[in-house]
Amino acid sequence: TSYEKKMLRIQVAGKDNVNIQFPISAVRKILKITGKLPIPQDKLNGVDLDGLMEAVCECLDEEIVGDFVNVSASDGTTVRICVE
Repeated sequence: TSYEKKMLRIQVAGKDNVNIQFPISAVRKILKITGKLPIPQDKLNGVDLDGLMEAVCECLDEEIVGDFVNVSASDGTTVRICVE
């Protein structure tokens, strides 16, 4: 589908800035194999990663477009996940 060609963007802003983007088709394969998103987990202290993964999977299943996760961690790090 055309949704599979859209890009999942993961932006982490804090001490270290991280910008990751993958085609949805690749993200689905990564999730199927590893059960996790390709996010630098050591940069996300204070973020419920299990809850984050569950929310992202549900949004991908529903083919949501736009921002669907905006998180501020206890150390001031922010995470934005969207599909564009």
